[in-house]
Amino acid sequence: MQDDISEGVRKLIADGCADSARICILGASCGGYASLAGVTMTPEPYACAVSMNGVSNRRPSVRKAKAPKNTG
Repeated sequence: MQDDISEGVRKLIADGCADSARICILGASCGGYASLAGVTMTPEPYACAVSMNGVSNRRPSVRKAKAPKNTG
């Protein structure tokens, strides 16, 4: 997913539809995670990032998750 977002941004810049000095990636929840991942993995195209309720530390979530019970 993240590669698709970054490639889309690069295409918009190349086509002259976006100003590379003014691009901000933002999202909420899963999109907030994508914002954080975008500026971490491919920081070049972004001038800023906004994450609203994005997951930034998955370890607590993974620890709390319970395996589904075998019903078979």
